[in-house]
Amino acid sequence: MTTWVDPVYKIYDFIAAAAQMGFSYIEIKTDYPLTTLIPNEKFRIRIKQLLETFKVKPIVHAPYYDVNISSLNSKVRKASIESVIDSIKFAHDIGAKIVTLHPGNLPSDYSPSYYLENARAALKDSLFEIIKVASEYSVIIGLENKQKSKNHQIIWTPEDHLYFVEGLSSKWLKITYDVGHAFTVGNDVVSYFKKTHMYIVNLHIHDNHGESDEHLVPGSGNINFHELVDVLKKYNYGGPIILEVKSISGLQRAKMFMNSLGIF
Repeated sequence: MTTWVDPVYKIYDFIAAAAQMGFSYIEIKTDYPLTTLIPNEKFRIRIKQLLETFKVKPIVHAPYYDVNISSLNSKVRKASIESVIDSIKFAHDIGAKIVTLHPGNLPSDYSPSYYLENARAALKDSLFEIIKVASEYSVIIGLENKQKSKNHQIIWTPEDHLYFVEGLSSKWLKITYDVGHAFTVGNDVVSYFKKTHMYIVNLHIHDNHGESDEHLVPGSGNINFHELVDVLKKYNYGGPIILEVKSISGLQRAKMFMNSLGIF
């Protein structure tokens, strides 16, 4: 499961809800308002205590609102890297072993013919800096593939993913595979998993109709989760599976659906 910025459910309540529903992992987003709480030592200690009390393992999702580690603006990129590093330190403090990271993008006003390679180079430089810090804190970076959008995304395909993960070749850089994102771009979600499975440390599950990032309950859109679950079992995937849906009631329905396929 994961957290959403939801005024109804605060992070403390969400951890308790995760335990009550029988989840073993929770992915904590570090965008606002959590951004303002992370520097607070009492907050970090309290989160760790709750996780240990409820026996829920944490994953941290690095911030992505107003963050772009592929930015061609060096000042923006520097600030974005600093924000990611804050989430790595937070992950270490609460006992999380994985930080999910969005790769950033090239804004739609830029011509990809001229500037996409510059953005890819910027991302590579950013990842190099981030990995160095991640290694110091023994935290694995799970680089996530992105969805269809008006901006030019840097990681859309398994080949994009492998270019960075294999190119940087670090045990601290792996893959968070977002199935819903992959489907919006027209990827075969099963083929994507097969091509990248050796690097996948985290799996994001949600559904859509193939056109936009809807974050629907699995089974509500057009993704064939029966085929996906079959391949997960065939390849003995044993890592975290995070359900990214928009409400607690949706989370309950998502868990029931995945249970019916033999997951959780």
